[in-house]
Amino acid sequence: MKNVKRLLFVIAGISLLIACTEHYPYWDNTLLDDTGPIMRTMPIKASFSGNYMEFVENINHCGASPMMQVLAEGSGKDVNLGDFTIYWDYCCDLEKCCFNTSRNIAATLVAATGDKLFILSWGTVCLRDENDPSDIVKKWDAPLLLRGGTGRYDGAYGEGTYIGYIYNHKDGEPKFGGTFNGTLTMINKD
Repeated sequence: MKNVKRLLFVIAGISLLIACTEHYPYWDNTLLDDTGPIMRTMPIKASFSGNYMEFVENINHCGASPMMQVLAEGSGKDVNLGDFTIYWDYCCDLEKCCFNTSRNIAATLVAATGDKLFILSWGTVCLRDENDPSDIVKKWDAPLLLRGGTGRYDGAYGEGTYIGYIYNHKDGEPKFGGTFNGTLTMINKD
């Protein structure tokens, strides 16, 4: 009987050992990590400029006149994002001196690799004041949301501010420029 008790005690000990090692985070010296992807956050301080491509009456997109769809394209640079092309698509009332972009301003930042980052902003654009350079026609300071994209920006998110301006270029055509300042959090794919 004494041997049976010892045998049962050894079996219970072995069973307990096996049960505990199955859920232990190290197995063969390898960390089992089921917490998800590793995210990294980086600052964004991008500057850009570009050209207005088209002003379109688009009732389905912007509503009735004087609301117009504005399409613009430019290029810029950021220390962390590198060189990029930016495409804008938004609605505004071109007849007002100050207009409110009551609908989101949508932009797509395209990195040199072809990866896309989707951007939203909104706010009021106003005429320049006496403290601005004489070539600036309109300016704005608006919130900025970064929401996903393709490639390395898949699942990315962030926020910041968008400071922009419209200015008269020496060729007589209106141009735009500005900066994005904020943070971007994305999946570390390295």
